Amino acid sequence: MKRLLSLVVVVLFAFSACNSPKHKETVPEKVKETFQKRFPHAKEVKWDKEDKNVWEAEFKSNNREFSANFSADGTWKETEYEIKIAEIPPMVKATIDSLFSGYEIEEAVVIGNSEMKGFEVELKNEKGAMIATISHDGKVLDKRSADKEHEESEDVEEDKD
Repeated sequence: MKRLLSLVVVVLFAFSACNSPKHKETVPEKVKETFQKRFPHAKEVKWDKEDKNVWEAEFKSNNREFSANFSADGTWKETEYEIKIAEIPPMVKATIDSLFSGYEIEEAVVIGNSEMKGFEVELKNEKGAMIATISHDGKVLDKRSADKEHEESEDVEEDKD
């Protein structure tokens, strides 16, 4: 009985050690200052470290959920928010319909950075999924496999654990 009790105590201790919260880094003041200036009406802000040089804020503003990335020195890098498929502008929708026929739109995100503002659209068909970045005027700026990106995203999540 003592052995069983000892084993249970050891197992419980091991599980609690594995599930204990890891030390979280503090968001740099310059990052917070830039965020506050850029998004003064943000609510429910949650910070996370994307990688060693990039901080991400997830927040709500104007009844939408946003994500904004900042470098560690406080430089704004990018903002994005999800939109309904019906909100995709006609020129962007026309590009999708003509260049990506056979694909179904899974989700659409408005993205903006210092170089451009446009849309990132996840498309899917029976062969797989892709992500296309399209400017407001309907020009395709980038396209890549969404399957590979999802794998990389899962790897990043595992690295955080």
